[in-house]
Formats: sequence, C-alpha cells, structure tokens
Amino acid sequence: MMETPTRERLLDAAEALIARQGYDNTSLRAITEQAGANVAAVNYHFGSKEGLAEAVLRRRLIPIDKERMARLEAECRAARNEDRAPGIEALLRALIEPILRTIHTEKGGRHFIFIISRMHTDADGVLKRLFLKTIQPSFVRFFKAFQEACPELPSEILLLRISFTIGAMSHAAMVMSDWGLLERLPFGKLDVPTIDRSVDELIRFAARGFMVTGTGTHV
Repeated sequence: MMETPTRERLLDAAEALIARQGYDNTSLRAITEQAGANVAAVNYHFGSKEGLAEAVLRRRLIPIDKERMARLEAECRAARNEDRAPGIEALLRALIEPILRTIHTEKGGRHFIFIISRMHTDADGVLKRLFLKTIQPSFVRFFKAFQEACPELPSEILLLRISFTIGAMSHAAMVMSDWGLLERLPFGKLDVPTIDRSVDELIRFAARGFMVTGTGTHV
C-alpha cells in the first residue's frame, strides 16, 4: 500500500482536529504530530496555519461548488429556453443536494460538518472569513438566480431567506450525521430517513419560505 502524501495527511489531521477542537484551540504542533510531519512541511505546502485551514475548506467546497454551479447553470439555461423564471425548488436542489450528499458519502465528511458548524461561532472569525472567501463567487451567482426566481421579494428579504436556508441546511447536516440525537427524544422508535428523503424534505421546507411574500401571503 502506498503511503499517503504528506500534504494529504496534514489536511486530514487539520480537518479532524479543527472539527473536534476548533481553529483557535488547534495548534500546528498537534496537527503535525497527528500527521507524522513537521512545521516546515506546513510552511512548504500551505504557508501558514491559516493557509492550511483554507486548504481544508477548499478541498471540500471547490468540488461541491463546481457541481452546484453546473446544476444552477443547467436550470437557468432551461428557464431561458422555456421563457420562464428559474424554478425555486430546482435552485434549492442545486444549492443543497451537492453538499449534503458529499459530506455523507466522502471519507472525513462528518468532520467537515462540524467545521461548518464551528464556523458560526468562530471567535476571531478566521474560519468564517475563509469560508466566505471561498464561496463568494458561487453565492453571488445563486443570489442573482434567486432574484430572477423571486422578483417580488426585496433584495434584503431574499438575502435573509437564503441565509435561513443555509442555516437549515447546516442543521440538517448535523442531524443527518447523528440521527440518534433525535431518537433519544421521547418520540418512540423512528425510522432513519434516507439521504434522498432528507434532501427532498429540506427542499420542500425551504421552498415554502421563498414562496411567501412580504405581506405573509403565498406567491
């Protein structure tokens, strides 16, 4: 069996430790010890601890965003060809499904779920800043597509609803990673939903939010 390259070992170690301890509480020494490497290797491959953290995010997010954009552009092309606005559920599926499937099928995906969760409470904002830097181009494109789909919604309200959807998606990812959390509540025995069903339910849930006008009536 071939040895895992140093760069990949550093990424795997950083992802696991940041997921468990957070960015601030994870030292380069801990990362290099777990990876069987040294600080010089971090500097060589990533330049710094922050560069390593950015590479951890990009390793997951770039492929996800590539699939998201392909789905988004396909829906927008279909909408233009059919002389209609992009469909809200199609846009939501393009936004939601690639990340939920990836983090539940790829090795280390569960670690990435916890990193995204920690991003929202990152004390000095390093993870949040790196995350926003990585997703900004695709987010801007999605925002424009949602504006086409929901022309009656003011931009600030649309931004809120997209933000709420992303929050729901992050929470759904956490629930899907540990369904036993809900099973421990006093609801009796529950059947664990498949990824397909979980994605479909989240899309239906979010779509209803986008279909409500500012006055509380449905579009």
